[in-house]
Amino acid sequence: MPQHPQVDFDCDDRDVTRYTWFAFWYSTSSWLAERGYTLFEYRHHWGDSYLGHVTHWAPKLNNVSVSDVEHPFSKTGGDPEGLPVSPLSADCIAERIGFAQDSLERHVALRLTKKSSDEYKILQFLIEQSVGLSLERFEGVLPHLDLLDFGDHSIVVMPRWGEDAFHPWFSTIGEAIDYMRYWLKGLSFLHKHHIVHRSGNILVNHFGAFADNSSNDLRRKLRRDGRLVYAIMDFDISMIFPPTATREECRLPSHLSWIGGQSQPHDTRQGELDYDPFAFDVGCLGVLFCECFQHFTRIVPMFAPLMDRMTTRDISRRFTASQALEFLESFASELTLEQLEFPAPPWNPTLPPYDKYDRWAGLPDTFIKDWDNFREPKPTFQIRLLRQICDCRICDYEWGYKLVQWVRRIIRFCQKRDTRVRLPKTISPN
Repeated sequence: MPQHPQVDFDCDDRDVTRYTWFAFWYSTSSWLAERGYTLFEYRHHWGDSYLGHVTHWAPKLNNVSVSDVEHPFSKTGGDPEGLPVSPLSADCIAERIGFAQDSLERHVALRLTKKSSDEYKILQFLIEQSVGLSLERFEGVLPHLDLLDFGDHSIVVMPRWGEDAFHPWFSTIGEAIDYMRYWLKGLSFLHKHHIVHRSGNILVNHFGAFADNSSNDLRRKLRRDGRLVYAIMDFDISMIFPPTATREECRLPSHLSWIGGQSQPHDTRQGELDYDPFAFDVGCLGVLFCECFQHFTRIVPMFAPLMDRMTTRDISRRFTASQALEFLESFASELTLEQLEFPAPPWNPTLPPYDKYDRWAGLPDTFIKDWDNFREPKPTFQIRLLRQICDCRICDYEWGYKLVQWVRRIIRFCQKRDTRVRLPKTISPN
């Protein structure tokens, strides 16, 4: 039997070169074959006006597109003709991800992780609980099939799902609501089990050649027929807290909020020392919803209170993931078929940021009055002043932010010495 793979680099280091990853995945080929997985091979496409020079993964085994497969595996194909890459090929941008086919020639994705990491603990839990393997009780989280342990590391095996969940863009309001529902369902499940996602990645149960999903007619049809399923994935920076910890005890240092996706609320922009990671997850998702759908509010006014309550600066009033899901389901169930089938406005990247755009503009006065309690007020003078100070820099040194944090530490120290003030106990992740 081939020796297990050797990992002579830090798989969490974002600066590991592409060639190091290529060499690692190639070194696993025989070891994976012993376990029933045939690794894809790397192929090079030398430049043209369409793609330029790219390296991609290409399947070695049967490469026939299949539009009718059983969950949790993906439907495949639907690419336009003439793409200058191998059919069902995979991108090499995320070198930490490898691709293979199992003994039944189904496509799987592979990911290297450390057995000492929170990611490994989370994946163990998901596999033990058979999370996502059944569509009847699908939790909105990507199914995971196996953990191939060796030494201090493990290769997690997942069904290969597709990227670019926005492409092609949503045809109707109902399709956009389905996307939001899966996101909230997945985040609610993770939070219920004390898992903080801290990422913004979601996949769909369809893929074609990586080069172009925006014109993939099969994916458009699957979405239209309600057969496109979305799932949260990527737990490399996720954390899991002890099951006995209360939400008030689950806090993280503020600098950790800067790691992850670009769609982030301003929870730590005022020099906060720590933050609530579960509320931050919801805030990040709320910002993402705003970036995609905040210009939909004139068609579905209830999007305005949903988005405002998911991104409010008042953390005590911010929806939990389960509350946001319940709120969405409540108003979505009252929409008429005509409203659900209403054409979705196109993506508009030129809109102002989530905290600058007026989602309530043009809505009926009676609606605004009824839901005024959900409407997010403008930042107070104190918040604006703190942000101005925190934004002050000298030669990239964030002296303003450091100053505000220094003052906050002094205040917290004084509060700890004052027996009349009871600060919450905090608990670190496992």
